Amino acid sequence: MQVRFTIIVPTKGRPTLTHTLNSIIPSLESGDELVVERLDCLFGGDARNQGMRKATGTHLLFMDDDDIYLPDAIPRIRSAVATAPRRVHFFGMRYHEGGAELYSDPTPRATQISTQMFCVPNVRGKLGVWPSERMSDWGFIQSTMALRGEAEAVCHPFVVALIRPNGSD
Repeated sequence: MQVRFTIIVPTKGRPTLTHTLNSIIPSLESGDELVVERLDCLFGGDARNQGMRKATGTHLLFMDDDDIYLPDAIPRIRSAVATAPRRVHFFGMRYHEGGAELYSDPTPRATQISTQMFCVPNVRGKLGVWPSERMSDWGFIQSTMALRGEAEAVCHPFVVALIRPNGSD
């Protein structure tokens, strides 16, 4: 199976969006797509849901408009996902340059999940909904894994994203 990503970025139109997009575009391959949706609520759930409806890739990634992927992140994610393409995958992230790192263990918990950390197969009827509330990433991944009948994800303990690398809020 060829892994094709749809990367969904909700945005408030922050100046950091350029950095976010620049961390994505160089790693896109044929068949990948980038969907940028205008943020219409505080936490981005509606924009992510809209992006998912448009998605044609085999797998979905999500990125906030003030965060970035590391230069080798998307190829590493693609390689990791290809080993088990029908499973949900978790990756690591780091707050700011040199800040605390966060990894998720195979059984997700609300305090160990962030939008940038997971890749999910784009299977209609097996995708949760992003709520429009705080910790919407937890609500989405919890509902997605339940619909898929998965209690655990495939975990990869390498960092793929920097959270607010410019110290923005």
